[in-house]
Amino acid sequence: MKLQKKIEIYLLAISLLLALIAGLLLFDIVIDPLLKSYFATQSQREETLQQSREVLKELSRLEFSIKGFYYLNSVFPSNAEELDEKTKYNYVFDYEDKGDSYNVKIRGNVPLLSSKKLMEEFNLEGKLYSTDEGFLYLFPIKKVY
Repeated sequence: MKLQKKIEIYLLAISLLLALIAGLLLFDIVIDPLLKSYFATQSQREETLQQSREVLKELSRLEFSIKGFYYLNSVFPSNAEELDEKTKYNYVFDYEDKGDSYNVKIRGNVPLLSSKKLMEEFNLEGKLYSTDEGFLYLFPIKKVY
């Protein structure tokens, strides 16, 4: 009887150790990669949001500068240096005549989060189109006669 009790205790100890090992393997194989993936996605999302805030802030300044430059000089600037704006990212300006107004197009090679909340935060009233490779921001300017 004593021998049977000892064997049962050893088997119980072995089964507890096997359960502990199985739990560690489950954590190492399943749970740990899921946590790493979640935190990597979360940090990437935060970086994208921060980058979007920077670009939208620059777009707000560029829109104001382009309007001011046009209303003062009756011509459009060809690049950001002509506006005396220091920008972190590169932008391409394009202007389209729409009769009594112009559509100003600003293109960039940075993906953006284009939420209404962010646009309102930086007082951007134009239209923002964004893809994984870049963005297009459109806003109108009335003609000066």
